[in-house]
Amino acid sequence: MRACVFNGCTKPATEATGKCDFHRGRTKCIIDGCANQVYARQLCIRHGGKKLCIAPGCGSNARSGDYCCRHGADNTKQICTHAGCHRVAHLRQKCVRHGGGRPCHVNGCTTHARAAGYCWRHRKRANDAVLPPAEPDDLWMDVLQELARSDADDEMLSDSSSFC
Repeated sequence: MRACVFNGCTKPATEATGKCDFHRGRTKCIIDGCANQVYARQLCIRHGGKKLCIAPGCGSNARSGDYCCRHGADNTKQICTHAGCHRVAHLRQKCVRHGGGRPCHVNGCTTHARAAGYCWRHRKRANDAVLPPAEPDDLWMDVLQELARSDADDEMLSDSSSFC
């Protein structure tokens, strides 16, 4: 049995396709003599299946948007502007320790907010604000009305089955 037609694949190929089980649904590059797998537009990456960087004179593949990693946006994290601090900056170009975080919403609390504007100690207030408690009377009325509707539906079904 011969090997798969794709570059670097040594798995046995089927007679009909010349491809192994792993590559059976994949297509080869349309350039003659190329045994690479198609990336896009029936071409492998080497032959133009991937967009190139639009910077003048650059032949690298585009990574994000239209540019390669050398010509694209600078995605390095900003460092705190406080002297001697090497932590990652958040708000106002400072780390949380040096004033870059937001304080808790509770009056008088100076702890930094972690979730929904509240610190860890006051986090339950955020949960209470998200789901206001339902009044028990309203809840029971909804349940009773639903039960009454389902009982009426059952009676209608039993009445209609007697006509058949």
